[in-house]
Amino acid sequence: MTRNLIKKQAFNYKQIDIYLKKAKEGIDNSEKILKISEEEAFKATYDAMLKITLALMLLYSVRPKSRPGHHKAMIEFTEKTLGKENKNIIVRFDKMRQRRNKIIYEISIINYQEAKEAAILAKQYHLLVKKIVEKKNPQKKLI
Repeated sequence: MTRNLIKKQAFNYKQIDIYLKKAKEGIDNSEKILKISEEEAFKATYDAMLKITLALMLLYSVRPKSRPGHHKAMIEFTEKTLGKENKNIIVRFDKMRQRRNKIIYEISIINYQEAKEAAILAKQYHLLVKKIVEKKNPQKKLI
């Protein structure tokens, strides 16, 4: 992981809760958007994945610096934090990152199935991170 893309950050559980709630809203919205635009639904889901990752990073008192490559650094942090047993989520998240870059910087098309699978992945990732947060902060059940 590129250390110069990650910085220390104080946090409280309320911030983490907000990121997870916003991510859940993003996932729910992506499913509504999917009826109109596969590409926009995919981008909304990817943004939700980033918010989930920000919640996870804050739990460990870090956050990304806003510099080129910080999305990749976030995924590398997730890989290190979640371990090999969650490799499938991490690999698919990184593929989403690559696809999102192609959508923005090249000509690329997202199909319905790809957008739908991204939303399913985001739900799995959200649930996983939510459980991790709840273990560290057992006083409060998150959304």
